[in-house]
Amino acid sequence: MKGTALFAAVMILGIMVALAVGFGVRLNLFGGGEGAVHKTSLQSNIYTAGNALDAARLYMETSLGYSVYQACHDTLAREDIPEQEFLNELESTTETYLNRYADENYAFLYDYRVIIPKYSASITAPDPSKLVVSAVPSDEMTISASPESGESVTLQASADVSGEYDIPCYSLFLKGQELNSHIKDSLENALKSAVAPISEKIQNSQTGCNTVGICDDLTEELKGNLKPSVPADEKYKITSEITDASVVITSIDSGKITGYRAAATQRVTISERDTPKEHYYPVWNGSKITFDNLKLIFTNKASNTF
Repeated sequence: MKGTALFAAVMILGIMVALAVGFGVRLNLFGGGEGAVHKTSLQSNIYTAGNALDAARLYMETSLGYSVYQACHDTLAREDIPEQEFLNELESTTETYLNRYADENYAFLYDYRVIIPKYSASITAPDPSKLVVSAVPSDEMTISASPESGESVTLQASADVSGEYDIPCYSLFLKGQELNSHIKDSLENALKSAVAPISEKIQNSQTGCNTVGICDDLTEELKGNLKPSVPADEKYKITSEITDASVVITSIDSGKITGYRAAATQRVTISERDTPKEHYYPVWNGSKITFDNLKLIFTNKASNTF
């Protein structure tokens, strides 16, 4: 029994020493002296600083993913981006968001602060549903620590981060480019059809619009008549709404309308028809952080003068 008790006591002492060293506690066991204490403190700080660098790298890898998600969300909502410039816009926006994370640096256990460099982002699309992102830093990650023993510790580590993302970002944009000509033609045809009954009213003087400017009555009728169609697609859900329409009286002669302009603005949204769970992303939607799927949003305009 005595042997068992002695073995247990030695094991407990060993665990206590390991924990104390890990947390930088000063120990002077068996006459080790002050030099041993300084060495323990220094080693503990180096170990903790190294962990801080590892954690900072993981933080930036995670930040890269969030930056890509937000950049896709925002870039898909911008209007009139030429096809050859989409990836450049996406690259620039990703870089902006990533550097916002880097600007905060990284605090590990409060007392260990890692300095994170600025990044330049590069994005390629080996196929429409995949993005390969590389973030090249201007310098290495750096951390400095000063243990109680007085020695100054400075460590550096590579700050390079990269990722490959299966994300319907570029593919949504390309789908919009493919369909937009058809969608815009449909809007223009719908506007012509919506104007026909209004033209009859104007020609028969069945309207109360007798001043130059927007005619509210005719505008409301135009909105009600506008029925633009969108193409059907098995993979993508395509919707549209008329966000603005107007009839503007441009000239009047002897109390009769002799010229007017009809115009309409259409908002088109394209998203995956059956969005898988892995294609929902944490993004800022302008008012709050939400978990959402990606959507391509663009507007078309049409007008006719009579």
